[in-house]
Amino acid sequence: MSEPSQDMMIEAEGVDPLQLAYCDMSDLGNSQRLVARGQGRLMFSPSIGWLAFNGHCWSAEEGEMLAHRLAHETAQGIRIEAQALVEHAKRLASDGKAEASAMARERADDLFGWAVQAGNAGRTVAMLAQGKHYMRVAPDQLDRDRMAITLSNGTLKIRDCASRGVDFHLKNHDPADAITREAAVAYDPSAQCPGWRAHIARCLPNLEMSDFFQKMIGYAFSGHVSEQCFFMLQGPGQDGKSTTMNIIRRVMGGYAAVADVKTFLDLGQRSGADASPDLARLSGDVRLVSCSEPPRGAKLNEALLKGITGGAPITARHLNRDPFEYSPRFKIVMEVNDRPRVMGGDDGVWRRIVPIPFTRKIPDNEIDRTLEDRLVETEGPGILNWALEGLAMWMAEGLVRPEPVREAVADYRAASNPFSEWFYDRCERDERAEESAADLYRDYQTWCEAGNYEPISNTAFGRALGDRQVIRRKGAGGRIFRRGVRLKSHDYDPTAGSSAPSPDKPPMQGSMLGDDYDPYAM
Repeated sequence: MSEPSQDMMIEAEGVDPLQLAYCDMSDLGNSQRLVARGQGRLMFSPSIGWLAFNGHCWSAEEGEMLAHRLAHETAQGIRIEAQALVEHAKRLASDGKAEASAMARERADDLFGWAVQAGNAGRTVAMLAQGKHYMRVAPDQLDRDRMAITLSNGTLKIRDCASRGVDFHLKNHDPADAITREAAVAYDPSAQCPGWRAHIARCLPNLEMSDFFQKMIGYAFSGHVSEQCFFMLQGPGQDGKSTTMNIIRRVMGGYAAVADVKTFLDLGQRSGADASPDLARLSGDVRLVSCSEPPRGAKLNEALLKGITGGAPITARHLNRDPFEYSPRFKIVMEVNDRPRVMGGDDGVWRRIVPIPFTRKIPDNEIDRTLEDRLVETEGPGILNWALEGLAMWMAEGLVRPEPVREAVADYRAASNPFSEWFYDRCERDERAEESAADLYRDYQTWCEAGNYEPISNTAFGRALGDRQVIRRKGAGGRIFRRGVRLKSHDYDPTAGSSAPSPDKPPMQGSMLGDDYDPYAM
């Protein structure tokens, strides 16, 4: 980290060293000195740690370092307190107050000795440990304005003025705003970004999709999660999605974060006592979290994603720290080639998934390795304006899914529902047919094994058949049969591959199914 600038330094403005000289010569007294010196420049959040106002925002990155620096300066300042007390003793003596002067000199001598001890590592650590209780800030006092963005040249306040659209107002940085993040660009309402717009048009040539993507990024610049969704940028590779997200993250600066994709995958039950630094670091006013390609065959952590996208409070814990609770503000953007598996079939999951197809593979002769750096360096403020346009569009219209997104969801849902795919692939509807329930489940298990799918339980399998009006019947000897369906072949060859339909193939029709039958629905 580079040395902090002069306006990042903790200055004891308005602090009277003579007044501090009468603080106790103890760790508690030193913490009182620390509080006096750090007022308005340093505070402590239980979930974040030390925060220091760096002239633009309350920074956790500089907070720990500047807190320790302030503790050192406080210890060194005790000598100044002692010297101020010596001067005070002289004034008392000149006023004929000999006894008071002697007492002041005696305390000054003690302070000079205490100043040496106060600089010891153990004393400065104790000073910070006690002082943080008097400089504590509640989580709900930080980043209160979800529609404010701190930039290098001020804080942009965004307001929805119904009569005249969205209003953008730039104001001076102010520690009273209690903002903890900063974007990496300046606000210039006249800035343009022709190169960026050309890049988006090349990656998303469908105008409906490029407009939707712009609104999505605008929504991500806000601190709201009202859309209750997460995004997947899906493409074949060499399609521009990684470069696009790298540029967006760099413009967003501290409002964006990168997470390990495993954070959002189902890797087995995590104990509530386990540390969760991956989630803990996403607390506060993180507004966009991007993650890269999940491993092939990975499963989404559907319960976690439901909670995050719904804004429900989640509990997290840094290493060696107490658990804390926060309400996430971030929007997840996952870059995928192979889509992760979704095991549940309920609408609560699928209505949250927003795939954005990047279908155009960039030809080798069009690849520009300098594009990312060049656009960020030359068009950063213009890219911010493009995102703010998207934010205004989102505020006016919401995030209505265009047809390509709806089609991508339907395709994803079909491919992620092994039972429905097995049912279509292996079963024929026949009102008079009957199969052993055990034979059906055995065939399903074989099909899943061949496709590397995890089969649902026998009980869930029976419920799924019932949902499709495959009627349960108990036969002689307690054997269970299912009426209304037959297996396509009893000499099933799992190596022959699936004959599941493409998403645009019309579903089967039949008297038992009705015109609205959906073979992919759970």
